[in-house]
Amino acid sequence: MTLLIDSAFRSRSDKIHTLNQARRDIEILKHLIRLEYELNIIKEKSYIGMSHMLENISMMTTGWIKSLGTQKPLY
Repeated sequence: MTLLIDSAFRSRSDKIHTLNQARRDIEILKHLIRLEYELNIIKEKSYIGMSHMLENISMMTTGWIKSLGTQKPLY
C-alpha cells in the first residue's frame, strides 16, 4: 500500500518503477496468503476474502501501469 500511495505523488516518469515494485509485492502477498491457507493457518473464508481484495488491487495496479504507457506527455 505504501508503494501505491508513493506512486500517486511521483512524477509520471517515476511512477512506473514504483508501480512495478508494488505489483511484485502484491504477487508475493497473494502467494503468502495462499500458503497460509494451504497450511491451515487461516480459514477458507478469510483466504477467499483476502484473495479477492488482492486480485482487485492487482488489476487496478496493472491498469494504472498500462494507462501510463498509453498517455501522451503533457508538454
